[in-house]
Amino acid sequence: MLVASHSVMQNEAILALTLLAVAPLNDQSASSNQSEMDFNTQLIKSEIGKHISVLIETNCAKMPIQVAENLIAFLDITSKDNTIVSDYKDSKVHEALQKFVEARNDLSDDLKACIGKVIKIVSDNTKE
Repeated sequence: MLVASHSVMQNEAILALTLLAVAPLNDQSASSNQSEMDFNTQLIKSEIGKHISVLIETNCAKMPIQVAENLIAFLDITSKDNTIVSDYKDSKVHEALQKFVEARNDLSDDLKACIGKVIKIVSDNTKE
């Protein structure tokens, strides 16, 4: 659904992924750490970086601002995991985000700052 042609479906997919990414962060038990690792593994297996790059590249100019905000929130949350960030870097998510920022003049300063933070995290990532 992430790369569906309708922004409503894209937004629903992003929101669902964001909720799944946040859930282990709210639970401090040992099982939540395993859940987080399992979720992150599934994200990588599903080629999440590739799908995000495609989503950004194909919808750069026409993506509704609400979808963009939700996507950046998801990227901000998941960019705390080096393995996922490595996938984002391999998929050139940071380059797609840079093009996105350059193509849009309707982004708030806060959203631009958050995008800049994600771009920096991804572009600075070095594989271990």
